[in-house]
This record gives sequence, C-alpha cells and structure tokens, in this order.
Amino acid sequence: MTIVTEMTSLDGQVSSSTLELLLEPQDEGSILTCRAQNPELPTAVLENSQTLEIEYPPLVRVEAGASLDLTNIKEGDDVYFDCHIKAHPPASKITWAFDGKELEQNVSAGVMVVGKSLVLQRVTRRQAGVYFCSAANSQGYNSSKPVMLNVKYSPVCRVEQSDVYGVGRLEKTTVTCRVEADPPASTYRWAFNNTGEFVDIPESHYVIKSDGELGQRSDLRYSPVSDLDYGTLLCWAKNSVGTQRVPCTFTVFPAGKPDTVASCRASNQTEESVTVVCEPGYSGGVNQSFLLEAWDDGSLRATDRNDSPTLEASGLRPGTRYNLRVYAENSMGRSQPFSFKAFTLTDVAERRTAIGTGKEGQPLSPVVGAIVGASVSLVLLVLAGVLVAHCKRSDGLEARVNFREGAQDEPSYKSFRASGGDGSHHHTTSPRATTALSDDDLETPAVGACDLVTASQGDSIS
Repeated sequence: MTIVTEMTSLDGQVSSSTLELLLEPQDEGSILTCRAQNPELPTAVLENSQTLEIEYPPLVRVEAGASLDLTNIKEGDDVYFDCHIKAHPPASKITWAFDGKELEQNVSAGVMVVGKSLVLQRVTRRQAGVYFCSAANSQGYNSSKPVMLNVKYSPVCRVEQSDVYGVGRLEKTTVTCRVEADPPASTYRWAFNNTGEFVDIPESHYVIKSDGELGQRSDLRYSPVSDLDYGTLLCWAKNSVGTQRVPCTFTVFPAGKPDTVASCRASNQTEESVTVVCEPGYSGGVNQSFLLEAWDDGSLRATDRNDSPTLEASGLRPGTRYNLRVYAENSMGRSQPFSFKAFTLTDVAERRTAIGTGKEGQPLSPVVGAIVGASVSLVLLVLAGVLVAHCKRSDGLEARVNFREGAQDEPSYKSFRASGGDGSHHHTTSPRATTALSDDDLETPAVGACDLVTASQGDSIS
C-alpha cells in the first residue's frame, strides 16, 4: 500500500511531498529516492536517496542436504539438514526440534549441531519423525515448516508376542512370528533346532499375513510327533532393505495338566449363591480355565466355569452347607481339586446381623458364638450373686429388729413369777398398738421380694 501526500505553501514558494509505504522484509537494502523538479526550469533538479534498513523477525525454512534423497533413507545412513534464516537484525538464537521436543547435541549418539546445520550420523528407525528449526532476534521468534524423515529398515521382531508354547504329542498348534519392517516384509524363513539337528521347515507349513501398516506376521502350523520334535523354532523375515539379522525364537515344550489352584476362599455369600476366589497355579504350558462344583448330600447342585479363578455357584438352597471343589483345566486334562466347605445364609436378617468375620453377609462362627454365650452367662451369674448377698443382709437386719420388739412385748421372767405361775389371766400388756390378724393371716407366712429372688435363683440352679 502506497500513499503520497503533496502540499504547497500559501505564497506558492514551498512545496512538500509525503510518502507512506508498507515495507516487506524483501525490501531490505532497497534505495528510496525523492526527486523534485520545476517544469519551468528543466535543468534545476533536486533529489535525495536513502537505503532502506528494515527490522523484522526471522524467516526460517529447512532443507535436506543437497545430496540426500529423503524418500530413500535407510538405517545406517548419514542425514543432515540446513536451517536457512533471513532476519534483521541477525538471529541471536537457533534451535532444532524432533517430534516437538528440543533436540540437544549428543555426539556419542551421533547428533551434532554445526552452525545452522543438524547432522545425524548412522541414523536409526527410532530417529524417524518430524524435524524443524527455530530462530529468534529482537523482533520476534519463528519456526520453519516441519520436515518428515522416514527411515527404512530391515525386519525386527515385535516385542509383544508369545515366545513359549506348550504342546502335547500329536496336538496341533499355531506359532505366530510377528515383525516390524519398512517397507513390509516380503518373505519368511522358518527353521527348527534341538540338541541334535537344525532343519529348515518347508514353505507349505506356514503362511504370511498382514498385521498393521508396518507390522506383518507368519503363522506356522506345528504338531510334535515325538520327543525329538520339542526344541526351538526360529523365524527370519526379509524386505527390500535386507534380511532380519537376529531371528525371532520360540520354545516348544511338552504340555501337561495344570497345577491345582491355591488359597480358595468363599466371599459374598447370599441365600442362593456363593462366590469363590482362588489363586491360579501353573497352566501346564497352555491356556487354562477353571471349574467350580457345589456338592450337597452326594449330589452335584451347581457348577460354574470361567477363564479367571473367580467363580460363582448360584441357584443354591438357603441355610445349607456345601462341599465346594475347584479345578483347573486345559487341553491336556484337569488338575486335582481344591476342596473346602461353605454355606448359604438362612435369610436376610442373618446376613445383616452376621458378625463372624466382621463382614456383612457372613454368619456368626461357632467359636465366636461360644465366647459370646459364655460372657453373657458369666455376667448374669455375677448379677444374681450380688442380689442374693443384698437380700441376705436385709433378712439379717430384719431378724434383729423383730427380736428386740418381741422382747418388749413378752412378759419378763419376774412378772411371770409374780403372778404365781398358776396360769391365771393376769398378764402384762405392751404399751404399743397392735393389729388384729385373722386365722388365715396367722397360718400364711409373709414372703418378701428377696425371698422371691432367692427362690427364683434356686429354681434356675436346680
């Protein structure tokens, strides 16, 4: 955008021209000239020139070395990139980044920064990715467009794969060899090795399959016939870069029955089900599964199968004790059982109040029940003993009081002698008021509260 403004003084003697110009970095170093002339005086020309100095942030771009073909970089090649920077003032800092992280110089790993260039010596497949450079000056900071580096490599074994196979005699199995390669593997080779021989396996025994963009696999059909067929299988893959240097190895050994599970316990017991959790044993070299059987009165009441040692017997009768058996199974057979007993709850109230193990849903254990019962009985006996002692003490005090009152009511020995002892009706009366009693009252003894307690205690003891 260019704007020119011209002005002339009122007397016409002075004129001026103003230029507004939007400059770009590429205008750096250009010469700007202002020229004034009068048509009336063609030879009278005035001009002034100025070289433009433009400050701007760095302009950055990355290019591979002139001799490199980025479409055909293989492991072991040397790679270098140049960072081209245009800036005013000059860039004060230059950095390189790999997959978004700043790249530090590491000579021992073959990573070197030389001026504005990045050098990668003997590049590996792990160094494939996105590279860019950045530069900064007083006007700002800029980064280049990313450059993708692809590194081709010969096949290598994939880490996540099974390398041990347990197989029985005449049992058929598939051994899978997985590799990673760029470009993908085109051919495979299989061989068998034991202490006595090394044999190449015919191509008719295996196939090649795709396993992702850069991952491939070969499946070998294998069936041991005798003990000599157990040993090590080896697999090599090949692509346009080369043949796999280190083969993938797989051990084939005789499979057997799985070991017995351990530490089985019952959990989450309800009125109709019991959940069982066990620790698995050795699988025998092949995949194993687990079987739970619930027996009662010699009859099989429930079963459950699972690939993990967590099983549940359901459809059971409430309040019943069951004999549980847990087996491990594989293609070679079944292990010895792990046997233990468990029971279902009687009803919901039992599950809510069960305190045998401190967990909801488990009934009171016999040992804990005996301890609780003994404790309650002991407390009742102590309370009864205290109450009996209190009653006896009260009875003794009442007897002493009655004795004193009786001594006052009866005539003394001297009064009886004074009356002549002839059985006359003369007698001494007590000054206290008396209460008349009926014949029934005289015949029925009074029973106090303590007597009732004592009698009740005697009955309970007898």
